[in-house]
Amino acid sequence: MKDNSQLFEHKLRKHIICPYCWSIFPPEDAYWISEHPEIAEDPLLDNEDEKLRFLPSRFDVTGNAIDERGVCCQELACPKCRLLIPRDAFELAPFLLSVVGTPSSGKSYFLAAMTWALRNMLSKEFKLAFTDSDPKLNKIINQYERLQFFNPDKEKYVKIEKTQEEGGMYNTVKYSAENVVTYPSPFFFTVRPAQNHPQAKAVEDDARIITLYDNAGESFDPGKDVSTNQVTRHLAKADSIFFLYDPTQDPAFREACSRVTNDPQVVNPRAVRNDRQDIIFNNMTALVRKHAGLLRSQKHNKPVIIVITKSDIWSPLLGEDFLGASPYVRHPQLGIKFLRKKRIESTSDTLRSLMMEYAPGLVSAADAFSDDVTFLPVSATGVSPSFNEQKQELGIRPMDVRPNWIEVPLIYSMTKHAGNLFGSYVGEG
Repeated sequence: MKDNSQLFEHKLRKHIICPYCWSIFPPEDAYWISEHPEIAEDPLLDNEDEKLRFLPSRFDVTGNAIDERGVCCQELACPKCRLLIPRDAFELAPFLLSVVGTPSSGKSYFLAAMTWALRNMLSKEFKLAFTDSDPKLNKIINQYERLQFFNPDKEKYVKIEKTQEEGGMYNTVKYSAENVVTYPSPFFFTVRPAQNHPQAKAVEDDARIITLYDNAGESFDPGKDVSTNQVTRHLAKADSIFFLYDPTQDPAFREACSRVTNDPQVVNPRAVRNDRQDIIFNNMTALVRKHAGLLRSQKHNKPVIIVITKSDIWSPLLGEDFLGASPYVRHPQLGIKFLRKKRIESTSDTLRSLMMEYAPGLVSAADAFSDDVTFLPVSATGVSPSFNEQKQELGIRPMDVRPNWIEVPLIYSMTKHAGNLFGSYVGEG
């Protein structure tokens, strides 16, 4: 039997951490996924679209496994939970990102706009390639992007549905009749230096596979985290946590916004939503402490970014030019953009003061949880939605969408995690 560790063109990581069940295994123990259409589904996954997983004994000349019907296979899976793992995960260092927010805080719009912006900006401005690690696993987020940015009917109002507690965002594994476990289904993206990037010769060392976790806000309710429902345990493993704070869901903040906007999320009683975002945040930190083994007196050692959404609504409270200055500066010799560290810090300080005025409990909770807390503004759409009286819901026309600062939180996070990919400029310019 040929060793799985010889099946890859590039250098393999010594150990693979499953992004679903968190089991750790050497790459040679990975299962392959059968390709022949008549092979039965895998018994653990209970889905006819999920073909049998197996340890191979035959390989083709390129090193890919051959299934029992003689078909060459391309995909790999965790030997424990049998779920599909992108091949890039066997070669590249991971960057784990967890996105948290209340229901209707705008997570789906945020994710769609962020990934769309990264696809467009990183190649042009940073000389980096940002691609789907496996398009099959990114199907949902790609649908979000198409609806908002590639919709042929740009004048028709559309709505991205909120993240659900079941369905395509989750995986169910039936270990036995009595042991059925639900895991999250993250999105996977690969970031690599392009040929004209200063680190182009160090692709294997500097490239990253971004594993992005999203959950329905209801998943953080007390009692939801049990042995059979492990959809939020990624929080304890995350290299960075984004907590999306929606000012329109806070009565005090919303009242202040009503002085500067007519957005229906602020002034229309049928579109207004109230939620205790501090409770969701505290439930989230409790989960991290529980699964990371932290004492109540210990702080988490990973960065937390409070992403204040819908900045097109509330930024006038701070002046019309608050978000006018770019968060980037172009390096004169390298020709790539760097993040302006002082601009980020000053923006965070301003937003911290704003949050202390309207949501002091959340600021205190964040500071008690981590010493590395940053406040950043984003707008996934750049404009106010319209309220559809017939459907009693909000919608927006694709032609009006103008995201602002939407990619900054991820780029800022990666300057901390992968500084050779994303540079940080510390000067005044």
